[in-house]
Amino acid sequence: MKTAGQQGQAQRFMSAIEGVIDREVRPDKEVVDALLDFSPPEMRAVMWVGRRGKSVMSDLAKGIGVPLSTATRIVNRLVKKGIVVRRRSDLDRRIVEVDLSPIGYEYKASFHAKRLRATQRLLAPLDDEERETLLSLMERALQLSSSSASKKRKRV
Repeated sequence: MKTAGQQGQAQRFMSAIEGVIDREVRPDKEVVDALLDFSPPEMRAVMWVGRRGKSVMSDLAKGIGVPLSTATRIVNRLVKKGIVVRRRSDLDRRIVEVDLSPIGYEYKASFHAKRLRATQRLLAPLDDEERETLLSLMERALQLSSSSASKKRKRV
């Protein structure tokens, strides 16, 4: 059970993250316009493939938490939009691989560069020791939350 102190800290953390996003990582108008053209499942698929690169369709479906048939429909729409490409594996023609298209990789690179500049602006006022402390704590929290989540999945 969570204590009132933990809930308050979680609220402060959430507010801080939202403040960072609002102030430093606000997307440009053209990015917002482009994002409006994607459904949430399409956006999850683009982000998943963008992080992992060329992937097998079944891995994509599992990674975004949808059945293979749904992942196929999502990829069909993204292919029509020119963001991803789909091809049969050279080793096994039954396997379908998906990857970002050249335009998809351009969007990814542009978005990454903007996020990196925003993050640098956010960290700039901190000294080296403060930056290292912040990063270490964030990495530790992420590691612990990931291991906790995997333990819960194993129990179910």
